[in-house]
Amino acid sequence: MIDYIKEHKQFLYLLIIWCVVGMFGGPAFLGVIPLCIILLKRKKMYVELICGLFFVAVLSDSWSDSMAWTKNIKDVYLVMLSLFVFFDPKEFPYKNTIFLPFIPFLVVAVALIARSPDIIPTAERTLSYILVVVVLPAYYTKMLTEEPDRFIKGLVYTGVGLLLYGLIFIPIDFHMTYLAGRYRGVMGNPNGLGIFCTVFFAFFTIATNKYKTIFSKKEIRFIYITILVTVALTGSRDAILSITIFYSFSRFFKMSYWLGFILIIIIALVYQIIVANITDILTAAGLKEFMRADNLKEGAGRIVAWRFAWVQIQHNFFFGKGFGYESWIFFQNQPMLNAMGHMGNSHNSYLAQWLNTGLVGLIFFLFALIYRSVKASARSVYALPLMYSVMFSATFEAWFIGSLNPHTPMLILMWTMMMVDAKAVTPEKKPAFDKYKIPTLAHEQKITS
Repeated sequence: MIDYIKEHKQFLYLLIIWCVVGMFGGPAFLGVIPLCIILLKRKKMYVELICGLFFVAVLSDSWSDSMAWTKNIKDVYLVMLSLFVFFDPKEFPYKNTIFLPFIPFLVVAVALIARSPDIIPTAERTLSYILVVVVLPAYYTKMLTEEPDRFIKGLVYTGVGLLLYGLIFIPIDFHMTYLAGRYRGVMGNPNGLGIFCTVFFAFFTIATNKYKTIFSKKEIRFIYITILVTVALTGSRDAILSITIFYSFSRFFKMSYWLGFILIIIIALVYQIIVANITDILTAAGLKEFMRADNLKEGAGRIVAWRFAWVQIQHNFFFGKGFGYESWIFFQNQPMLNAMGHMGNSHNSYLAQWLNTGLVGLIFFLFALIYRSVKASARSVYALPLMYSVMFSATFEAWFIGSLNPHTPMLILMWTMMMVDAKAVTPEKKPAFDKYKIPTLAHEQKITS
């Protein structure tokens, strides 16, 4: 990892410059960062473009005022990436079918914009969802086909770097990295960091099993330890259980698909027994404090949110009121919900999707999710374990309804990665980033093979 940082140190400097300009440069970041994006595109540094997007997306989850710039620039970033695809299609010649099952869902979402109580934000969120589902797989397919080693390594080190940054800052700024006694790292809340660790754990597992020579055994152990230590510090029960589901199902499906399905049936049969006695089980296992068993029955405010969401769904059962309606209706009723012990929104992706797009939209969305997973299962034993894991995680957090968050783009990446055939490094090698200075408007240096 240190060697990689040395080799790509100028890209690291570029990310640092973005942060400095964003935090202290006022509106200058709206000019500086788009200019850097254009220059990276001119240099055909697509790996750096996607790593930069993930970097911004993770930091945009932060609640710190110093990171407010990321929330503004990430939408600009996505639009620019989309324009590159639409106006330079020759650079993206590979077949992109990841988004096709989502077309009915997206059509419904677009049609429901007119029903929104706040049309402009709804239209913006709908456009963002469309671009993430349609455009990002084009970049993923290109990178996984042309230079998979550099692409996977770049994304993994970007994610691990952000996790390590949070861990390093614990003794430096405790209040920045902790919220109400729970670790949140560089992100806004512990549960959000837990979701990120869940999808990042799955992504790293799938990547290292498909591209076996990218990381050494020491690197693999170090990265897994970093992820798991972070999850443990967050105390996120959902993340711990989601990762356990992914890992356990992966092991069973590797041995036999039949064993995997038998495990599903067993879990379904004993689920109610476990839920009814979960507090006693955790106490007997000595995990009562770690898993915060005392507030399990209260659902940490989630039961209040779920009941409220279900009541609101009755008013728009088959067709919702567009993306963002869930946030809008919870905000309108925030004082009442706070008095009942609830903070935040619905804490459930399915209820949130139902509120936004109605039962029709939810069915189309679930069809696309399951279809994508089943299709990928023909190529990877990790496809169905991934589906079970993320569907469980989505039961307790409404991250499916977000497009440009740190989680959804990575889920789409995993589907793409499982569908794209593993190949050797592209015959026409791309130049390493550190062969150039940080991109400027100067005349481009000629590249010799």
